Amino acid sequence: MPRPHFSQRLRVASSSAKIVCAIHKVPKSIAPDKAILIEPLACSLQAAERAHAGGASFNDALQAMKKAASQRRDSTKDLVAKIGRASRLGERSLGVLDAGAVSGCLILTRLADSVQPRWV
Repeated sequence: MPRPHFSQRLRVASSSAKIVCAIHKVPKSIAPDKAILIEPLACSLQAAERAHAGGASFNDALQAMKKAASQRRDSTKDLVAKIGRASRLGERSLGVLDAGAVSGCLILTRLADSVQPRWV
């Protein structure tokens, strides 16, 4: 099977970014907050797009995406949950990683790890 051209890969990433932007329009899901997996998705896709715009290779853009996802996952420790199930915990949610951010990071990391050997 032939490998997709870089511009085709970028279109896939761009479509993903549009999905994330649509999610941001949902009431109360404004980043930064401990809310589903918006935070790592949005920031990671933006990091990949910035890397590509700066002339980085597809592999480097994937690495930037993974790094941003990890950083955003870790940054949720400093947030207090205001919506969702964890909102009941209030201040007690401080210092705990957001489950959605952890899931989003895992998804993006595994996606990048599976794509790299095939498309790079």
